[in-house]
Amino acid sequence: MKTLEQLMKNTPTDVVERSRQTNAEVIKPPQIVNKRGVKTVVFVVRCKAVTEKYFYDVIIELYPTEISKGVFLRPSLKSPAWVQCSCPFYLFNCEWTLAKAGSSEIKYSNGQPPRTTNPDQIPYLCKHLYKASPAVVKEAIKAGTKDERFDFV
Repeated sequence: MKTLEQLMKNTPTDVVERSRQTNAEVIKPPQIVNKRGVKTVVFVVRCKAVTEKYFYDVIIELYPTEISKGVFLRPSLKSPAWVQCSCPFYLFNCEWTLAKAGSSEIKYSNGQPPRTTNPDQIPYLCKHLYKASPAVVKEAIKAGTKDERFDFV
């Protein structure tokens, strides 16, 4: 599984540029869920570029890198992440490579590698996920206690 920071670094510069024209809004308070025996923090975000008609649904799930006495310490861009977006770019460029890296799962695509759109099979983010990632980390810190923690007990 890749960290948000690794995925952001892998993201092509043209996608990063397009993310600057994108708005991201966390629409639900973060939720702690138990996924495969590991408690994670899940964020649901709505994103839309100024040129787009529709909002796209983004999910970012942060995995703890440090837990002390049942508390998730310091969520950050260095946290391993599971991500998903409902946009077509994600479907045709990102989903398969992210699933292969353990940072997503096949939901929207046919499960075939993106041989034309991402021939090097590099796991990276769509503009919506790229824009939402720092917002999610900021929200995680804000939602935690003064010590930037989530209670996992």
